[in-house]
Amino acid sequence: MEQDDRSHVLIYQVLGISESEGKLIDVYQNKGRFLYKYAGSFLEEAAKLCFKEKFPESGPVRVPNTRGSRPKLFGVDCLVWRRLGDQVARRNN
Repeated sequence: MEQDDRSHVLIYQVLGISESEGKLIDVYQNKGRFLYKYAGSFLEEAAKLCFKEKFPESGPVRVPNTRGSRPKLFGVDCLVWRRLGDQVARRNN
């Protein structure tokens, strides 16, 4: 991290942020970026696996856009067909 581009330090100085506080901001920002990227991806995959275990017929699907021209398709990471059908049936009764 010591070799990172530190050109933003000038902005910290203009805002009255000390050098030590600026370094802490950089450290926490890098930690947050790491957690968001890797922990978020991990949790997303774990959730998909849980759905697949409980509902083996579930999975990713591309759904046509019936409301406009763009995008033509929407991606749904995990669709549980049976549950969707149950909800539609309940609404119509």
